[in-house]
Amino acid sequence: MGIEGLFRVSPQMSEMKGIMEAIERGLISLGTVESPHVVSGVIKQFLRDSPEPLLTFDLFDKWLNAVGK
Repeated sequence: MGIEGLFRVSPQMSEMKGIMEAIERGLISLGTVESPHVVSGVIKQFLRDSPEPLLTFDLFDKWLNAVGK
């Protein structure tokens, strides 16, 4: 939480892609990555590439009801 610009500062794409490929192959985990900017970049890319959002389409109406809309 004390790192300024954690989700705004983009890591180098080549480094991030290498980490993502290693994670997909099961060679490393995010816990072993030293740069917090690479970790946040990998998480953001994973969420972008997901076919469905975290707050799923099936539950959209329930999410709206939960917040009173």
